[in-house]
Amino acid sequence: MLEIISEPDPVFNFPQEQQDYAGVLPGGKPFWTGTLKEGLFRSFVMKAYYKKDVSSQKKIDRVVERLLTEIKTLNQWLSIAKYFSILCEASPKAVIRRLDDEWTNATGLVEVFSRDKGDGLFGTNYYTHFIWGIEQFLSQKEYAAWAVRWFLKMHDLKIKYAISNSPKETLKQIFCAWCNVTVLSQEDKNFLAKEAFDNGYDIWELIYDELPGRNSHMVGSPSKPRYRTAEEPIMATYADLRYAYKEYLLLCLKFVFIAY
Repeated sequence: MLEIISEPDPVFNFPQEQQDYAGVLPGGKPFWTGTLKEGLFRSFVMKAYYKKDVSSQKKIDRVVERLLTEIKTLNQWLSIAKYFSILCEASPKAVIRRLDDEWTNATGLVEVFSRDKGDGLFGTNYYTHFIWGIEQFLSQKEYAAWAVRWFLKMHDLKIKYAISNSPKETLKQIFCAWCNVTVLSQEDKNFLAKEAFDNGYDIWELIYDELPGRNSHMVGSPSKPRYRTAEEPIMATYADLRYAYKEYLLLCLKFVFIAY
């Protein structure tokens, strides 16, 4: 089974400009179909979450961890991209461990974000699958703070994106003062913003744009799990709004004070 789901997609052996249609070229089709692979991945979710059996979840954690450990190249990350959201549902803990390790032992995930410039007729931006997968954690209390920290760290890489989907756009939704889309309280979000600032992350523009008179963007809804239980966001109150504006302003003033 591991051989089937870990099979690299041969389209990524073609030049990047051909990869979006390489599946119809000779040598561009994988031996195992995408339908079979997706079915196997979905069976992981069913096995892990059926009746919320802890022992089953631990078994799937080990399987997903072993699979993710085998990903060691850019092409392998690209090959697993469209199944990543399912893996996040099957084993959040295995995914988090693997992505944490990627920061210190890079194997190509950041390259997925920096290589994708697809904005044409056949353009595909594979990094969006990873964004959608991690957004699922924003509706799960155990993993929400980790997800915010991951987006902040990815945003700090200052990668230019050809389309609107990006870590910055997700962070705009997360730190929006007047509409909360996460299971985190405003106090939690303020703490994470201060932590990012103290860690040297460049979040000035992100926080400044959330102050009164600056925020003109529409707030969407981050991706949510299809099978695993998703908790409802904490509703933002007027007190939360005032608190957010006060803390965001203080953070911006602190930035200006240090900068000058």
